[in-house]
Amino acid sequence: MTQPINPDHILSALYRRLSGDPGFRSMVRTIDKGPRRRVPAGQSRPANPSCTVHILTSPIDLELDTVRCTAVVNVYMDDLADGRMDALGLGQRAERVIHLLHRAHLPTHPAGRLEYDTLRFLVVHAQESLLLPSDLDGEHLVSIRVSLVVQRKG
Repeated sequence: MTQPINPDHILSALYRRLSGDPGFRSMVRTIDKGPRRRVPAGQSRPANPSCTVHILTSPIDLELDTVRCTAVVNVYMDDLADGRMDALGLGQRAERVIHLLHRAHLPTHPAGRLEYDTLRFLVVHAQESLLLPSDLDGEHLVSIRVSLVVQRKG
């Protein structure tokens, strides 16, 4: 019988890659695991720019003993003073996320192979990035979908 894969371990690997990169860390104030952003004490909304990473789907491939999952990295930014989306700022952040995650299963990846103690990342591909309006007034986001094939070690 196959050992199950803890989805938090997948999230933790993605979180570590994003938070461990000084370039990306300088582009956001916070990175949260899960689809919701934390709201600082005494504030009514999250501080931007901010980032979330969560798993959208994670079906198990029984023949290969792998999980084929889709993770989503969202980066939120306040709108420009005239109320328009900061497409330049969102685009720069999307570009950095894609740089950090696309083909991160390869040992030749510039940031190294994506790793976690109990997991082997067989495939990691950034699939698309979309500029979208946020649910909150005064901000927009870029949403990057990442496709992963993950196998438990051992």
